[in-house]
Amino acid sequence: VADRALMAGYARETAQIHPALVRQAAAEVVVGDESEASRGWSRGLVVAALALVLAVSAGTIWSLNAVPNRAKPQAAPSWSHVLDAARAEEAWREAAALLPGVAPAQVARACLEGGRGVVTCHRLSGNWSLLQWLERPVILRLHGADDGLVTVSSVSGQEAALSLAGQAIRIPRAQIESRWRGEFLVAWPDSGAVLAPGDRSDDVAAVKTRAARVPVSPWGGGVSRDYGPDFERWVRGFQRRHGLTEDGVAGPVTRLFLAREALPEPPADPPEGD
Repeated sequence: VADRALMAGYARETAQIHPALVRQAAAEVVVGDESEASRGWSRGLVVAALALVLAVSAGTIWSLNAVPNRAKPQAAPSWSHVLDAARAEEAWREAAALLPGVAPAQVARACLEGGRGVVTCHRLSGNWSLLQWLERPVILRLHGADDGLVTVSSVSGQEAALSLAGQAIRIPRAQIESRWRGEFLVAWPDSGAVLAPGDRSDDVAAVKTRAARVPVSPWGGGVSRDYGPDFERWVRGFQRRHGLTEDGVAGPVTRLFLAREALPEPPADPPEGD
């Protein structure tokens, strides 16, 4: 009776096996004399069929719920291990590899001790937008780990490229933000000299040349070797626009920002032929 009722349900595409289908199936199975005894027998079969259908359904549901959850554990992403293993020695080495002709010891000395040399290093603070604008390798100071320094070679979109063992490992910026509070070191080839009002040198002339190529409020006082009051005022304005210390002195950080903003020098005109 139960099988016939189920087949009738499939044939009619019904959502459930209702009592009318079970009674019809029982009537097809139990044929003959429609006596009171037969009708009682049919009603008994109907009850038994309904009980069987309910029992099978309950058993199926119980067996599905009893299946243990055997989901495989997710492996920890590689970036977490990179951040946990971040160390200063590795950061110095990776930063030096991105600066031609610079040794790791020179980067470490510049960032830890300062002073003048072939490379200079300064501690700054900012956000991802500043790192993208600088377009230079930087060393992020991470929190939550001892001696946590990691070199970032570039920032693009929502990803940052960590420099590790000479390779760039791209990881989501959001995974670094929980450990980074905006502190970073930037190292680049520079003598570390500080140019101040009253100086007279070729370095002053070189800074003025770059200042004249700044697209917004460029220096328009001509290129000379003298660091006069007019150029000091221009430097203060440039520092103010970029959130730098407004001291009127063209130190390494001011020159770094100036070199980043200045437009490329136009190519020299080719010599005229005879």
